[in-house]
Amino acid sequence: MAAVSGAECTADKSDAFGGYLPEDTGGDYIAKLLKSCRAALLSNADGEKVNLDGNAWSHRQAESGLKGEVQSASTTAGVTSWKCQITLPYSPAVLKAAISPTNRNKWDTQVRSIEEKLFVPTEVDNVTCAVTIYSVNGVLVIAARDFVDVSYHETTDDGSVLLYGRSIETPMYGPQSGYVRAENLEGGGWVIKPILSKDGGVPTASRCSYVIMSDLKGWLPAWAVD
Repeated sequence: MAAVSGAECTADKSDAFGGYLPEDTGGDYIAKLLKSCRAALLSNADGEKVNLDGNAWSHRQAESGLKGEVQSASTTAGVTSWKCQITLPYSPAVLKAAISPTNRNKWDTQVRSIEEKLFVPTEVDNVTCAVTIYSVNGVLVIAARDFVDVSYHETTDDGSVLLYGRSIETPMYGPQSGYVRAENLEGGGWVIKPILSKDGGVPTASRCSYVIMSDLKGWLPAWAVD
């Protein structure tokens, strides 16, 4: 696999990205986002502190009987970060299909709709890039939210699977009636690492880290933020 830190990923904003890139970006926009989003996710997944503001993750008891840990930390005004780490009895290859944005509505009941608009090749081996547009349901007095993200899918040399990215502003998909346009920040995504069998063969399980860093914008009651 080519080293991400030295990758030269390019995309012409008027051609390869079909106009979805922000108007003021240059041809290295995809490469810069890839590097910064990847680094922020790995820092959050493996570190003791939130990369956004340096606050320590605060531990919360695991929920739903899962053998894992759910941690949370409030960050800057309007942004709440969550991290969940858990071991699952599936290989990264199996979980890769499950966490694909187009399959998210199968396990996340809050997702109303989701679509990957297009894929953009990168010059990094085993990394693809897409624009993902999705919406989540409102709850009681809370309005529905929607997101427009650049997302990267990566499989590393050791078989780990990474999904990372961030929200963008794009002239191709402006604010929609009935939704508050929310924002996913750098540092969120999935890190799925293989756990090898005792004989060192095919992975029989995975250690999963799932990080959410979102600014939901608009009005939110205190109970929804907590």
